[in-house]
Amino acid sequence: MQSVSQHETRMLLKIATLYYIGEKSQQEISEIVGISRPQISKMLDAAKKKGFVTFSIRDPYSEEHQYERTLTHQYGLLDALVVDTKGDFVNQYLADEVTMLLNSAIKDGDIFGIMSGKTIGALGKQIGRIKRKNICVVPFVGGMTETLDGHEANDNAQRFSEVFKCQCYQLNTPAFVSNAALAEALLKEPMISRVLQIAKQSNVALVSIASLYQSTDLAPDPVFQDIPDIHALRKHHAVAGLCGSFLDSNGDCVDFPGMTQIIGLKANDLKNIPKVIGIAMGEHKVEAIKAVLRGKWIDILVTDLNTAKML
Repeated sequence: MQSVSQHETRMLLKIATLYYIGEKSQQEISEIVGISRPQISKMLDAAKKKGFVTFSIRDPYSEEHQYERTLTHQYGLLDALVVDTKGDFVNQYLADEVTMLLNSAIKDGDIFGIMSGKTIGALGKQIGRIKRKNICVVPFVGGMTETLDGHEANDNAQRFSEVFKCQCYQLNTPAFVSNAALAEALLKEPMISRVLQIAKQSNVALVSIASLYQSTDLAPDPVFQDIPDIHALRKHHAVAGLCGSFLDSNGDCVDFPGMTQIIGLKANDLKNIPKVIGIAMGEHKVEAIKAVLRGKWIDILVTDLNTAKML
């Protein structure tokens, strides 16, 4: 005669086998063995706790997922997206993953704010469709270069709106102007003021993380050559650019006279946006990314595997 323990063990194994291998529903198993469905659920839990049932996941992206978990925990992020681009700058795999991310983040009626940047511009050429109703795309800053390079915030907003098939705003002003009085006058222009107010109401933002240096040898990034008082920025140990603000290595905003000559959203404006996605990759950007993460300026980080390892 079997002991009670043996009978319970055999019943647990039978139920687990019917459920996990036989693919029977809990209700079907209830009818087979004559035990209530709630009791079947409890017995399945018991089978797992006793070690009769174990699970394994074959994850070809395990390394990427490991760094996503590590970055999320280390920097207190809502989430992280780490993609092995195999040495490419922006490939279709990264674009597909960002498409999935935006599909989950953007809802009907949302305002989607966007920054300038080569990575965002390259993504815009490969991004997939976001099927949402009544959304619009708005740039966060004015132009930063004298010539069209296809990566300005206005360019990125236009490109993403064409893919999303939605409304697009444009901020028709330089990001940096020659003096504070001119900046103040431009900010009072109804068209410019209105676009910036819409940008501040964004529900989701995609922002680039800029390094003040174009490489690890501390050569200055040419895009920042025309910033007023650029030397004052470096004197205050600024390492990162985020929207119309600059950050030191601790992630604190660096105040300098030229701030009054910048037209666009500032880092502090991001605090009022529910979901801010920051994207950056490359060895020369590591210190800038760290500064943004330490300052808690973004909710989600998108980067490549090599950069994630350095972070």
